[in-house]
Amino acid sequence: LSYSPNEHFWLNTLVALKNTQTKAQLEKKFINIDLSKEDLEYIRVWLKRAYFANKEKEILPLIDFLPRQALTSKRIREIIGLLYYRAGNLNKAESFVSDLVTPNSEMLKGNLALIKNDLPAAFTHVYNAVITKENSKNAISLALPLSWLLGKWSEGNYVIDRALEVKSDPFKRLAMDTAFKIRLNSFDIAQKQLNILSEHYKGEMPLNIV
Repeated sequence: LSYSPNEHFWLNTLVALKNTQTKAQLEKKFINIDLSKEDLEYIRVWLKRAYFANKEKEILPLIDFLPRQALTSKRIREIIGLLYYRAGNLNKAESFVSDLVTPNSEMLKGNLALIKNDLPAAFTHVYNAVITKENSKNAISLALPLSWLLGKWSEGNYVIDRALEVKSDPFKRLAMDTAFKIRLNSFDIAQKQLNILSEHYKGEMPLNIV
């Protein structure tokens, strides 16, 4: 395989991150190259690899070296926001994703709202993540309890429908759907589902089923 100079740069910095080089050593790599000429996709992949390699502490001090156009890319800003969140810099994380509406950014904003104990805002962001990415297991698992706590019965029922598309216990899902159906006054449907659950569990439904 042959690589362009740009590709060599990103491959080498990934290796450097894996080998945990010092900040000064990594900075030299950036200082010696004109990042304004780099392809944004390589920057995105480079940041994403750093995220999955848990190298946020090493990579974040180098963000200032990125070209301006990289910091206007929504896909790149999303990853930078996730890196700052993982590093515990919540204000920085929020500043990078505040105007983004991607599934990951909505989940991040939802988690930030939870830290502030702002449940309505957290639900809004997490629910948006479910709508944007209907098979997001993380979004579904967080949206369900929030919808119940906030009395968002219709929205919770929608989230349960989305749970059909991810691997989950069908009877636990049916129990949750039944609970929301009761709240929605859909008693006929709820009764039929309760009969199915009662038959499955031989009349002894586990207390932790929902």
